[in-house]
Amino acid sequence: MIGPGNEISCQITRFLLRKFFLKNRKMLRVPKTVIKKPSLFIMTFLFLMVFAFPVFSQTGNAEKADVGAENLPDTKVSEKKSGELKVSGLLREDAHYLYFPDNRERKDYFANLLETRLILDRSREDWSFYADGRLYLYSGEFQKIYGPTKLNLMRAMMRYFSPVGDFTLGKIYVNFGNSGLFNPFEIDKLVQLSDLQYAREGLYAFEYYFPWQELSGLKAYAGFHEPFKYNPVGGISPSWHIGKFDLGGVFNHSGPGKNLAGIYFKGDALVGIQGSWGAHTDDQLEYRYSEVSGGIDYSFLEGKIVATLLFYYNENGADDYKKYVYNNESFLLAKYYGFFSFAWMIDEFWNIQLNGLANFVDRSAVIMPNVSVLITNGLRLFIQMNYYTEKKDAEFSREKSGDFYALIRVEGKF
Repeated sequence: MIGPGNEISCQITRFLLRKFFLKNRKMLRVPKTVIKKPSLFIMTFLFLMVFAFPVFSQTGNAEKADVGAENLPDTKVSEKKSGELKVSGLLREDAHYLYFPDNRERKDYFANLLETRLILDRSREDWSFYADGRLYLYSGEFQKIYGPTKLNLMRAMMRYFSPVGDFTLGKIYVNFGNSGLFNPFEIDKLVQLSDLQYAREGLYAFEYYFPWQELSGLKAYAGFHEPFKYNPVGGISPSWHIGKFDLGGVFNHSGPGKNLAGIYFKGDALVGIQGSWGAHTDDQLEYRYSEVSGGIDYSFLEGKIVATLLFYYNENGADDYKKYVYNNESFLLAKYYGFFSFAWMIDEFWNIQLNGLANFVDRSAVIMPNVSVLITNGLRLFIQMNYYTEKKDAEFSREKSGDFYALIRVEGKF
């Protein structure tokens, strides 16, 4: 955290943020169309609320820390009393550079993204509230694609804990199966090579979870991708924990003619092992294809070094690069893929990682070394470079993505 519990640093941060927004208020002005979209309207309200009360969490905790136990009132606080609202956030600056030496018109491309993330969190014994909103400022090549700004509500949900299960309502993200790059049950299958673990946007839904024993339970949800549109989605997934393994089944309806059913497992057997199988079908059960993923992982030196190897098969993928069908729902175009990761956590400050994603159909790959360093408490520097092995029509080609790619990310929490 940047300056936790420090009133002076909080005042400086608020001053700089206010100065920035006043200076750029015309650019950041919310258009009238925002109020027609509930998610954007809610995000606007959240940002206004936080800048009106910017020190609710920091100064509140600092003042309470100075109060000794002998000064507390001699009354028992009810467990049902509302918890304190926690306000936190993140500022992330991403600078992208691509180099195309064979391009006659232009060789260098720059793109920049400034992300402001605001998180509201309030919880007590029987319920909790969580919201995650983001403001994006684009420049360079990104501004040509996305425009100057974007306001997005990633999550906004209320959760009630009861003896008969947990009930969640709002904008949530439902995760079925083994989380990771090749999860067949992932609702959003887009892959970002600059951020392999990027947060995915939620959907408007109601979720229910009933734990029938420790680490085992039933999860079900129903909702919509967009509000005020009849596009219902829903699914159910029972899971069991047996010995050192987690087992589960999934059925998910993600849209008209889009149904998926399958099973997954994950556990330890000398090495970490996982596997998933899912079968896709339309509503009439006439069109079918399968996805399969599997992998192993192993850690060394008390978990400081972790090696991972994954395999993925998509029956609906192309078996030749000439048959690739590009779409906005999945980055993976071919039938067979592999992924490897070698991560070394040197200490609490330094983290080095080497990732690789390979397309076995056109024999192309992207190699992604990166290093992350914690400069100070809450401030981190991240550098990544991508190298593409093939040219011409391969999925991971230098002609499409450049002979050289670099990302410099500075991220600070507050």
